[in-house]
Amino acid sequence: MGRLAAALAFARQGLASRRAEALLLGLTFAVVFCTSASAVGVIRSGRREIAANIQRLGRDIVQIHKSLSIASFFREPLVRADIESCRAATGGLATGAKTFVGALAAGPGRDRSALVVQTDAAWPLVNESAFSAGRFFREGEPDACVLDVWLARELFDTAEAEGRQVSVTFGGTARTFTVAGVIADPLAIRARFQNLDSAKNARHPSLRLLESKNIYLPHGAVAPGDDLSLVLVKLPPGAGPQGAVAALKRAFGPRQAQLMFWARGPWIDNMLDALDVFRAFSNVVWMIFVLLAAGMVMTLSGLFISGRTAEIGIRRTQGASRAAVLAQILIEGLMLQGGGAAAGTALSPLAGAWICRHLPWKFGLGAQDIALVLGAGLLTSLAALLIPALRAVAREPMDVLRES
Repeated sequence: MGRLAAALAFARQGLASRRAEALLLGLTFAVVFCTSASAVGVIRSGRREIAANIQRLGRDIVQIHKSLSIASFFREPLVRADIESCRAATGGLATGAKTFVGALAAGPGRDRSALVVQTDAAWPLVNESAFSAGRFFREGEPDACVLDVWLARELFDTAEAEGRQVSVTFGGTARTFTVAGVIADPLAIRARFQNLDSAKNARHPSLRLLESKNIYLPHGAVAPGDDLSLVLVKLPPGAGPQGAVAALKRAFGPRQAQLMFWARGPWIDNMLDALDVFRAFSNVVWMIFVLLAAGMVMTLSGLFISGRTAEIGIRRTQGASRAAVLAQILIEGLMLQGGGAAAGTALSPLAGAWICRHLPWKFGLGAQDIALVLGAGLLTSLAALLIPALRAVAREPMDVLRES
């Protein structure tokens, strides 16, 4: 303990005698830790938020729609009676929808084409919809409609569109509906990428459905008929997607050749795997940055130590061992690193929040992220400081004094 206390006392004196150099090195450590914590926080918070958004699409949902076969091109192979068949085959909830593009109007200059989804009152239960205002229409409300939040803002400049009127025109038929509610976008994170999506109008309506820019009407409200564009099935707890798809195919019999069965769960898993690859690549980039920062720390530490050759030589001639001098230098470095780590980590939420102003997610720095930054940063910086320190104490004291 006596040697450690002595090394600590000498370290304090050494820092006090060279305050400008110590301040510069401490600021370097603060910048390194702030940048590292910001980078880790941005990467990991983005991954967490994207993963949470994707999960909201419903990993327990199987979507059934027509395939690209010639037989399905001339007629819709799905009818409303298939909804009950899907319920019986899986034991879960099911709903169907007829989708088409219609013309919407909410007043002068407020017209827009949008995907019309004619469905039933079970839609929000199967699709796990969350509402920003109002509710979904009920059975026996033929003149009610529901808007996705994006479409509500386009038509009314606000998400509070409950009770307003919307005219829907399709095939020469126009009807006016009252907005019963507005559905919140499950993938709010994609809002920043809307302008980059140039192929959206070329998608099949069953895929455009996931854009959440739709209007929802009761069955037969504008386009009459018993045919459906798709059926959504929400599987019961514990049911596997592969077994459910097999049961659904058996229920449809020969018609399964005209249909596509898309289980969202495996697709979500593939998306998360892709995010893990992105995270691994981002971590490699972050580690390269840490190594570059270590090189800068090593250079500044070498300059800081080389300016103290006379002090080191005098201590050695007075009987201090190489270990004692090395302990003093390392303790000084740890003191500077600790102060820089505390300041840099404290400032990282401000830097990360500024970076995330230009990204579609919010900055978040968890306890594991902080531990990773502090652990990797302190070890790397200490290793960078150790190399010039070992060079300094390895020299003979008389040679050091002669050069000084």
